[in-house]
Amino acid sequence: MLGPSEVGEEDAVRKLDCQCGQTVEGENDDELFRAGKQHIAEVHPGENISDDQLRQLIATQAYDA
Repeated sequence: MLGPSEVGEEDAVRKLDCQCGQTVEGENDDELFRAGKQHIAEVHPGENISDDQLRQLIATQAYDA
């Protein structure tokens, strides 16, 4: 497994772990936001998660992998 300094930028992915157990991924926070919106629509259609709430989750809980 590569350490943080061994992962090139072209390989870096932003990830956000959902409480349902799935992980949403994107190349950057904008793509992660779009993937998160899609995940919510497909897996959690009854949840009222606003764009601001999703952006806050990304800002506080997303990580590079």
